[in-house]
Amino acid sequence: MKKIKHILLSFLLIFANVVNVFAITDTKIFTDPVRNIYEGTTTAKATISNLKFTDLNGHWAKEAVTKAGAFNMVKGYGSTYKPNDIVSNQEAIAFALRVIGFEEAAQTEANNLKAQANVNGILPLWSIGYLSVARNNGLITEQQFQDAINQDQQSLPPEAFKRDGNATREQVATWIVNAINLVSATPLFANEQQNIYNYSDWKNISSEHINAVEICLQNGIIKGDNAGRLNPKGSVTRAEMAQILANLDEVYNKTFGYTKKTGTVGGIKDNQSNQTGKAYLDREIYIRTSDGMVDVLKYQIESSTSPQALNKDAVVYNSGSVAGLPSLREGYEIEYIVDDLNKVVKYVNVINKNVKTEQVFGKLTNIDYIVGAIQITDEKGKTFSYYSTDGLIGADETGNFAFISGSKKMQNKVPMGESIILETKNDIVTKITYIGNSNLGSEIRGIVIENNPQFSYITILDNNGNKITKNYYSDDIVVEKQPHFDTGDDIGYLDQMFPNFDYDPRDTTIDEIEVGDIVFIKSRQDDSKQIERISASPNYIMKYGKVNKITKDATSAEVLLEFSNGQTTFYTIPNGVFISKGGKPSNISQIVEGDWVKLLVNEAILAPGEIMESVKEVIIEQSGHLIGNIIRGKVGTIDTIQKEISVTNSYILDKDGWSDFKQVRKLSLANNDIQYYYDGKKVDLPFVQKYLKRSDGEIYVALEDNYAGNVISKITFRTDRDDILSPDLVVNTNNMDTFALAGGGTIKTDEGTIVRKDGKLVQPSGIAINDYARVSLNGDGKAAIVDIYDAPINDTINIARGRVSAIDEGRSFTVESMSLLSGNNWTYSPVDRKFTIDGETVYITPDGVQSIDKFIGVTENSSVGKAVTIVYDGSKATHIIDMPYPTKFVSGKVFSKGDGIVLKDGKFLNDKGAWEAVGIKDSSINLKPETNTIVIKNNKVLTANELQQGDLVRVLTESLPDKINGGIEVIPRIVFVGN
Repeated sequence: MKKIKHILLSFLLIFANVVNVFAITDTKIFTDPVRNIYEGTTTAKATISNLKFTDLNGHWAKEAVTKAGAFNMVKGYGSTYKPNDIVSNQEAIAFALRVIGFEEAAQTEANNLKAQANVNGILPLWSIGYLSVARNNGLITEQQFQDAINQDQQSLPPEAFKRDGNATREQVATWIVNAINLVSATPLFANEQQNIYNYSDWKNISSEHINAVEICLQNGIIKGDNAGRLNPKGSVTRAEMAQILANLDEVYNKTFGYTKKTGTVGGIKDNQSNQTGKAYLDREIYIRTSDGMVDVLKYQIESSTSPQALNKDAVVYNSGSVAGLPSLREGYEIEYIVDDLNKVVKYVNVINKNVKTEQVFGKLTNIDYIVGAIQITDEKGKTFSYYSTDGLIGADETGNFAFISGSKKMQNKVPMGESIILETKNDIVTKITYIGNSNLGSEIRGIVIENNPQFSYITILDNNGNKITKNYYSDDIVVEKQPHFDTGDDIGYLDQMFPNFDYDPRDTTIDEIEVGDIVFIKSRQDDSKQIERISASPNYIMKYGKVNKITKDATSAEVLLEFSNGQTTFYTIPNGVFISKGGKPSNISQIVEGDWVKLLVNEAILAPGEIMESVKEVIIEQSGHLIGNIIRGKVGTIDTIQKEISVTNSYILDKDGWSDFKQVRKLSLANNDIQYYYDGKKVDLPFVQKYLKRSDGEIYVALEDNYAGNVISKITFRTDRDDILSPDLVVNTNNMDTFALAGGGTIKTDEGTIVRKDGKLVQPSGIAINDYARVSLNGDGKAAIVDIYDAPINDTINIARGRVSAIDEGRSFTVESMSLLSGNNWTYSPVDRKFTIDGETVYITPDGVQSIDKFIGVTENSSVGKAVTIVYDGSKATHIIDMPYPTKFVSGKVFSKGDGIVLKDGKFLNDKGAWEAVGIKDSSINLKPETNTIVIKNNKVLTANELQQGDLVRVLTESLPDKINGGIEVIPRIVFVGN
């Protein structure tokens, strides 16, 4: 008992003067919903201790060293860093490899090479490992490696690679870029802008380093000196090296999936507990983020006699000192880098210890209740936008609201156009005060509700709700319209989100003034009814949500958009609005239910509760929010602490039904946007935790593939048994909650039914006639799952094999004879056949897709005499593939994808024309696709990357091993899906 008291007393002493946990800077911080909780790491304590270098006190590079050290990019010499020492070649390589996490590989390599006589004892063990890993990954050549490990460095010629030689700035740039490109999914490349030409000594850059130096300049990784020189052949100090690594910033974060955020510490909570011989403290540091939401940074410590006592912390750079999370105080403005996938905080930088508070005066011009943002306009007509603390502006079951002067105002009571004062802390609105109307001087201000250039008049709604009509002479009026980059747009960065929208320049014409624009009108002195000058500011906002329903006609589309908070709104998208998908122009026909879209909307609030909105641009998300897997099983446990649910006796739904059995699957409940349903009715997580921990029925889980990995999108609990049906065509639907399959019987849906269509989660109303669906029932005709995908039909694809006898470049080619693929056999035909080709014909060789211009009959590159595979439609060749003649068949079901494709239930077509299993215990087949492999799926020619788990495939290859058994490797040439 005395030991426990001693531990607790020590615990209290540690934190007695660290922070007053009741001095809350943000009064709503503990009641607003928490978006993310990020924990520290168990390695941070040692890292913090190692980064407290005695020779960096007051040094300009201390912050850079701390930041780079937090990500294990730099190391010191015991208690010193030696910032002014020159970086050698071997040290620079070590820095570059640490950036990409190859330090462990270097240590392993060093131990492997230690016993080799040709290197042992010649140079430090650490150097051997880094140099060898650099050679193995192409950062240095074999000759450079041999030079580096040469015992007599002095005897090497001047051009040799000396390990202790000074690393140059240009060489450091190349090593860092090449190292990043080893691990990055999107390698660094230089755009057309040549930043090197901004420096007087750019010609001193060696040709082999120019590209890397340009990349580093464009990404801010290296910089020139104050005299406008790069000094590419100059050396690099250890302090400068740390700054270069710290400058990687967004490049590094993007490569490793980290996110940089900013916010203000709004409050701190301590949760203490104790057990026998131990005491625990969880410190929760609540952050009001720059978009008004709440994140929590969690520090954990265990006080006990155990040397393995728990300590989860993060490196914090705080006004020149290296500290941990306990050094943060309420009111600190911080920048923090997090691993969103694993919910870990990696590094924190205190950028301001003083809370910036100010009062902003203006007229209330717009409120976005969805994102919690407010917009005001000052007397000069300049617009300012701010995020608010969560709960100050929002929506609930009663409708949209804002707290103004301490009371809750519903949308129809919000004083639009009236003067208000915003109280802000670090640019986040914490209070809105109404002060009434004010005089804007001689100008008339309002929102355009009609503009008629044909009859030369404009009608506006002024601040008092009065309609005012003014006339104008189109050729004798000054018109300005504020461009998007001068709107003070902090809400969504519209200019970046909608780069294709054609904003008008400031000087424009009267016909460009549109409904919803906020205008300031100055009348002529000699005629108050005529306008002399008009200045307009478009009220653009971004709306983001999922398409729940869409109806289209000849002139427009009506879209029902569901936002993340569950609210829905209809938007009309007229023909002519610019629509893009994946950065390419698209059209209304490409928008389908389940799509996530961004809408650029010009919004006019004509009167309380009366809003006019016009859509100006649409961006369809090409990826993200796709449902990767649907899981069925039994509820195991629901862990409210770890926010985790386990599903026992679980299966994954694929095109062959429920498969991939696992006894237990653990899934995270950390996603705040999960939808929960019980027997078709929506419930919340507390209901699930209280009543469904030991549910005897089935649980169905839809997992969404997004940037953070697999996250739960929807969970539905049902009390009956699962009954899965064979895939079939939908022949009838009421477009709401019932449909019928060709096999007969009416199937009912409800809100809890998981409907996956084209990989997206859609409403049951999205089920349409002629959809091909697999239905999993739970109860009497009630659908738990409706999985809709393309019917496996490849009947109209024609494939031939022929030897090219003549080519009319770009127009046609002739084969002297050919074989037609029918079923599992090639049928020979001795007749010549002519095929037409054009710019749409795809030409594929072992080197990949080529321009059809390379399919020629002259020079040494002639294709005359080659035997090629031809996919054709009538007389037109749609694809020409240079591949071996495939005559052997295997089949199976796609089980997994990685470096290759693994099939299960593998079979091969034997010489007697019968299908035979490749093995008894192991019936797998490993497909190794090449660049000229083609996939035939749903009458389309695809690539091997587009095969999906669960696809049933029949594969043509040119040869099979003499001994066929489980695990054989096969090079697929033509893959047929679904038959």
